[in-house]
Amino acid sequence: MSIRDEIFESIRQDLLRARWSPGEKLTIRALAAEHGVSEMPVREAIKLLTERGLLEAEANRSARVPLVTRQQFNEYYEIALELEGFAVQKAARRLTDEDIAALRAYDNRLREALQNRNASAYIQHYNAFLMMVYEKAGSRALVEMIERAWTHTAPQAAVLFQSSEVIDLLDRFHLRMLDALVRRDGSAARDALTAGLAQMQGMVNVLLDTTGGPQQTARILETEGREE
Repeated sequence: MSIRDEIFESIRQDLLRARWSPGEKLTIRALAAEHGVSEMPVREAIKLLTERGLLEAEANRSARVPLVTRQQFNEYYEIALELEGFAVQKAARRLTDEDIAALRAYDNRLREALQNRNASAYIQHYNAFLMMVYEKAGSRALVEMIERAWTHTAPQAAVLFQSSEVIDLLDRFHLRMLDALVRRDGSAARDALTAGLAQMQGMVNVLLDTTGGPQQTARILETEGREE
């Protein structure tokens, strides 16, 4: 892997983890210093990221994280719902016993993060869990489309994960999905995943309408779910 490709992958992963806020500027000089490389491979990586729509080019040798409107967020999120649901359903039929063991290992890390109330670690392992499942669907193009949708939704959703109530809610759907994957029940896995993702989408939209913050948002959505 070339230096450019390494920088590209590092920045891409940071975008998926919502390291930067929507609209935040990234300078080539700062990224080069952070990675301990010259500016040339960083410039090339930024160019590739902008070509793929993951960053927006700015003047003065910089780029920025795309600003996504509420409408755009929901459009990307609904696309992600369909793509991820399709991927997990397809993957469930292809999982080997070794794959299930690997998924259980990821889940052990999730249990540890949950016990330690480490939201950052939980989300990191949760995303890795999901990506492993999606890759088992056997379509690199599908994974790339999911990743692109994530880069447009992750920054908006990231604020929710400051709330332990949101993490607990997400984890319940995760456990339902894991149980379905162990049984190779693609339809049940898809239902569990998309139900959890739909809750997250609803929370972001409620958060946009309230000043109560992510904890209040989680309680509102959880109460509504019990009443349905």
